[in-house]
Amino acid sequence: MTDTIQLQLENQEEKKSSLSQADLKQAQVFSEKIDITNTMMVMKYGQAAQKKMIHFSESSLLQVPSIDIKETEEILKGLIAGIKEFEQLLGSENPLTYEKFKMIYSRFSAKLTEAARRLEICRSSLLRHEKRLDNCIDECVKNIREFDMYIYAGKRRLQSFQQKEYQDLCRKAERTGFLEDTIAVNEAKEATDRFEKKLYDLTLSRTIPFQTMTHIKVIQNTDILMADSLGKLITDTFSLYRNRIVLSVGLKESENENIKMIDMDLIREADRDLVMAMNAVMKIQSEQGRKQKKSFLAFLHDE
Repeated sequence: MTDTIQLQLENQEEKKSSLSQADLKQAQVFSEKIDITNTMMVMKYGQAAQKKMIHFSESSLLQVPSIDIKETEEILKGLIAGIKEFEQLLGSENPLTYEKFKMIYSRFSAKLTEAARRLEICRSSLLRHEKRLDNCIDECVKNIREFDMYIYAGKRRLQSFQQKEYQDLCRKAERTGFLEDTIAVNEAKEATDRFEKKLYDLTLSRTIPFQTMTHIKVIQNTDILMADSLGKLITDTFSLYRNRIVLSVGLKESENENIKMIDMDLIREADRDLVMAMNAVMKIQSEQGRKQKKSFLAFLHDE
């Protein structure tokens, strides 16, 4: 155990440069107040950072805004059903006059407009959630720095105790040979072992904020990717679809007048491409959901 502890502490020594000069000075002052022989103090050492870590890990901020994801899927599936209905209504009209086409398309266009409005609300919510997660990452960094200060201060005090107080007790016991001095050496050794174990526990606890940050990043990537996909769908895909529907209306000259003709092949092609675009968004959502679930399970396993 001692070798393992020493390795952990040596690694921490290399990382202490991540602490600011003010943090190092504060940790150095704090280290002088640590009483390694005080069992109650050792038991409580670093608990403040551990409690913050536990509270944060259990907070609802780590949850994905699943209501937005589910609503997005519901909107897209509803719109796909609306496209199929739109085609069926057009196909059921024989002959399909321009006035009938305009009436049927007007109803579907209203559904498209409403879907775009609801999707934009979901997109804005995802972006707000992504920004809130930035604050979560800041909290993780603060928690890691607090662990670093406890570990650095504890390591500094442990080395000082082993080099001075403990050695003084060993020399005294060797010089006097008194039983009480030998007992004092053994108690000091037990105290150092107990404090080493505490520092080892803190190094393990320190990994949890790192794992939490990794999971948060996965959630952020999901939010950003979904928001970007929805933005392109609303601004580009929907607009292009409307333009293609307009282009499906052509003119055919007759002896008396120009008759507006509806090119159903162009409409079906535009409908097919729109459905493909929406299915692609739902596929991205599904894949990101699997990655997020995998990350969360790994987070629970590591914890």
